[in-house]
Amino acid sequence: MDVQISTEKLKSQIIGRMNGSDLELLNVTTDTLEKFDSFSDFSKIYFFHANCSSCQLKSLIKEMQLKRIFDEEKILVIFSIFANRFELQYLLEENQVNIPVYIDNRDEFLLSSKITNEKKNPVIITGEELRSI
Repeated sequence: MDVQISTEKLKSQIIGRMNGSDLELLNVTTDTLEKFDSFSDFSKIYFFHANCSSCQLKSLIKEMQLKRIFDEEKILVIFSIFANRFELQYLLEENQVNIPVYIDNRDEFLLSSKITNEKKNPVIITGEELRSI
């Protein structure tokens, strides 16, 4: 089994799972599992598949605050199974950010044995990309 996955293949696999069956993801803020049967309500989904989840979220928060993305779009942030919920929860509280952040703690995207280039995070998926498949 090939453990290295290209960013393009990763994005394709994520979109395929989002358009497939229901997915259960862990809400970082409420610490509850939530079922998603569709992602069509979101204009942009940020998917992180990296070991340093807190580094990635910190960078995203900074970028979003600079660009004021919060008001313009309905976004969703998903971290793969490698994420640390406690670090993410702390960062959200510390920065007083109210964005939906989830972790794929059940490996719904089948990425536990896959690695990719961490510098190419996040994988950004638009609503149009989800609807076009």
